[in-house]
Amino acid sequence: DGIVELQMGNARIELNERQLRLVKAPSVPNNSKEAARITVNATKGEKPVQELDVRGTRVDESEQLVTQFVDDASMQGLTSIRIIHGTGTGALREAIRLLLAKHPLVGSFSAAPQNQGGNGATLVNLS
Repeated sequence: DGIVELQMGNARIELNERQLRLVKAPSVPNNSKEAARITVNATKGEKPVQELDVRGTRVDESEQLVTQFVDDASMQGLTSIRIIHGTGTGALREAIRLLLAKHPLVGSFSAAPQNQGGNGATLVNLS
């Protein structure tokens, strides 16, 4: 089966092509300054992605991406993943960690060691 890479801004996630489904496109106002762009790359036999970079996304966007990423990582048999959210104001980090605290597939999480992003990344152990 092929692996499909989805990218939205700085956020990237890889899924098995069987996990994709067609959805109705969201309405985007004509006066929107930024056009939505999705890049899809399909490859076979790549190993599962263990890292998600959501820097530059809004909290609501990142919550959807993180939830999907955790679910996919668990389905692929991963036991640990890393989410890069950056430092900034801390709003993204806090929202992601609140989400992780409630997610049934998350066993534990912590700030990454300094050499892996420090407080700008969160390491997640899946249960």
